[in-house]
Amino acid sequence: MVVTPATVDMFWLEGPSRITQFEEIDFLQRLERNQLPVARQHQETVKALLVLSRGKGWTLRGKTGWTSTKDYNNGWFVGWLEQNGKPYFFALNVEPKNNGPAMETFIKGRRALTEKLLHQEFKLMQ
Repeated sequence: MVVTPATVDMFWLEGPSRITQFEEIDFLQRLERNQLPVARQHQETVKALLVLSRGKGWTLRGKTGWTSTKDYNNGWFVGWLEQNGKPYFFALNVEPKNNGPAMETFIKGRRALTEKLLHQEFKLMQ
């Protein structure tokens, strides 16, 4: 990652920084286990901020992300579902059809697709 005073508020959206889905999952696993090199209190605060929804016996935590240039759009939805004490990590990376502009369906669709997969394919969040 390239983080400078000039890029500190946009480095994750623009520029040469790259992360793979595997690196995202590794980061999320270390956060979930409080194994990041920051104070445990701060990790707990971040985990509380990531809560998107709760149900009987489960909690969904996640964060969307979006990279956009004049020629390219790329969207993320990363996080984990904790159900009955067991975490299920995910990192979805998608691009709009025909590399078009990020429309509302693309923006909301990242989370909706992930929840559908967790619910229908893996029988979670029930």
